[in-house]
Amino acid sequence: MRKRYESEKLYRQTHNEHYKELNRQRRKQRRELCLSILGGKCIKCFTVEDLEINHKDPDTKILTTQQIHNLPEDELVIELQKCELLCKACHIDVHSVPHGGGKQGKYGCKCEPCMERKRQYARDKYREKLDGKNVMERVR
Repeated sequence: MRKRYESEKLYRQTHNEHYKELNRQRRKQRRELCLSILGGKCIKCFTVEDLEINHKDPDTKILTTQQIHNLPEDELVIELQKCELLCKACHIDVHSVPHGGGKQGKYGCKCEPCMERKRQYARDKYREKLDGKNVMERVR
């Protein structure tokens, strides 16, 4: 039987805070488990601070690194085999786009190679949009 509360609202508030704290503790424990399975240190610079889980090949991942904490332990180990442990700085280096690279160049960069890449991307998108309209007009 549940404890007596002055109101249903107070009961819900207390109940929600209790389960939020339990979930926080569970996520922390699962993260510590994931870090220990992956070695507990960055694979590039061997630091143990600001560690992040990175999928080696993003195409093979089933879930995001936030969602894998909810998997059963045997499935978690299988998913973690596709991952590596990186510190924040190394993770940024792995995913950073060089100047003039990527679809639209480096985000926020005003150098000429990046600006040209952004212009080309905008032209291509505009042409795709026009081609899509022409296809729709032909259907009518």
